[in-house]
Amino acid sequence: MTSSHIDSKEIISIRIKDKFSGDTPDGFPSPGERIALSITVAMDFIPEESYIVCDTELVKIENNNTKFYAKRADTLINTPLEPVIFIKENCPTDILIPFILVYSKDTILDTLSFNIHTVGIVDSCYLDKKVNKTSNKLHVKVASKATEGYPSGYTGILAEIRDSVGEIIDTVKLFDDGKHFDKDEGDGQFANSWWTPSSPKDYVIDLILMDSTMNHSFTMRQTIGFTTKDFSLTQPYLIVGDPYSDSPENEVVESIKELMDSLNLGYDNWNIWFRGYPDSNEILHWGRKKVILIWATRLGGTLKHSTKGKEIIQHFLKRSGNLFLSTTYLGKYIEDYGSELDLLFYEDILCSRFVSRFTSDDSIKTLTLSNPCTDQVSDTFNLILSL
Repeated sequence: MTSSHIDSKEIISIRIKDKFSGDTPDGFPSPGERIALSITVAMDFIPEESYIVCDTELVKIENNNTKFYAKRADTLINTPLEPVIFIKENCPTDILIPFILVYSKDTILDTLSFNIHTVGIVDSCYLDKKVNKTSNKLHVKVASKATEGYPSGYTGILAEIRDSVGEIIDTVKLFDDGKHFDKDEGDGQFANSWWTPSSPKDYVIDLILMDSTMNHSFTMRQTIGFTTKDFSLTQPYLIVGDPYSDSPENEVVESIKELMDSLNLGYDNWNIWFRGYPDSNEILHWGRKKVILIWATRLGGTLKHSTKGKEIIQHFLKRSGNLFLSTTYLGKYIEDYGSELDLLFYEDILCSRFVSRFTSDDSIKTLTLSNPCTDQVSDTFNLILSL
């Protein structure tokens, strides 16, 4: 966040560092966030002492001291020691909070004033549906956590719409005026409509958040995906790409595709990030087609916390579907943090049992898995894994 001042002994810029636990790292100060203040000043000497003060109960100064060093001639920055403040949850959005920077030279104190401007954290970007038709109007909507009775504080939000390879297709300005398919004017809900092109594609929406009060903008990458492509099941294998990092990229899917190609096995691909979860009719169709479903993700994907993904797998298996689950860490996660329903899903639906988790730092070289059954045939079965 910057505000330009050039004169001698003036604050050149104030940059918000909101990278503490629980913060949204967008460079905007928002209620409930703990932030550090990166201050750049025009000054021809290094202060002996410097600190900030604030005469309001809307913020709590957790560390008021700061320390400057020479960034270049007559310009100082406080990177060695930045003051830290907590913006209380009841702080209104779209207000200026005044601060004073106190500094000293030869025991003489002087001050510089500056403000920070609060905005509401962008909570979500969403569409009426993720699968849309070509040459059709859809509504792009954004919700921000504005303090009740106050505007969000943003002077503009743009939706930058890209195709799946990164080319910008269009940029749509979103409004909070109650006239562009948003809700009430000034309630922190932004929206507008957009006509999809005639060529079917997968799309990604980036959000550009702007605050002209402090001359700051921030781009939220890959906030949501959608598609105008039709889907038809034509192959015996179906790879379902389960997102694990809130982005369309999925290394596990790419590895499986590479393997399937090397074996000359035909497959279709369903990317949840673009298409959303399949509905019950789609699952029923897959079951009737006897498709082999390959659910691919890293570190458990959405199966760690989403009941929807678990319901889809359970629904598919109940219709005699064949499932190959390609993931890691799911068993360990459910063992440590899962609910009783998670454990039932893992043991009764996936017919699995968590044994242990090993890392490359462990000294164990092999692991022997013995069949827990006690009949005369299977009791002799052991599986030795090289780690």
